[in-house]
Amino acid sequence: MRSRLPLWAGLLGLILLFPVIVIPLLVGAFREPAFQSVDEIDMAQVTAVEAFVLNRPDGGPDIPGNKSKFAVPPGDFDAVLSLLRKADRVSAPTSRGIYLGQIRVTLANGRSQTIYLHRPKNEYEAGPLHRVEVRIGSNQFDGPPVNEFTRRLGEIAGAAPPPDPAAK
Repeated sequence: MRSRLPLWAGLLGLILLFPVIVIPLLVGAFREPAFQSVDEIDMAQVTAVEAFVLNRPDGGPDIPGNKSKFAVPPGDFDAVLSLLRKADRVSAPTSRGIYLGQIRVTLANGRSQTIYLHRPKNEYEAGPLHRVEVRIGSNQFDGPPVNEFTRRLGEIAGAAPPPDPAAK
């Protein structure tokens, strides 16, 4: 007859691991976001900002070029986040456009929040004045013009500028 000790030890291990895994997931799921809009962020509390941008409508390269996040230097935290300040809240959120990228903000209390960025699906709507769709938690905002946002973030990241359309 085989020993049932391994079976009971495995079962006991699962019972003990269950609360260690499930409780943090439940707490995280029901926890309020670190902030509801960029305007709520106290810049003195920001300890880290990471960002990346893909699928630029101006044809420029991804920011950064290696398709990973870049750590924004502390001196540029306000410059990056100021691009999204005073964004207009959208009362009836629309469907997400093309994924443009994200900005992750970490605060001094250890909490972090991801700001998701999208651009229009329809290229005819993606003119130079069309705005970035900014999503923070369940809130949606109309951010700055897409081309202005990607150009400025590219300058901060040291990315190559977009191609000159006049050179074609």
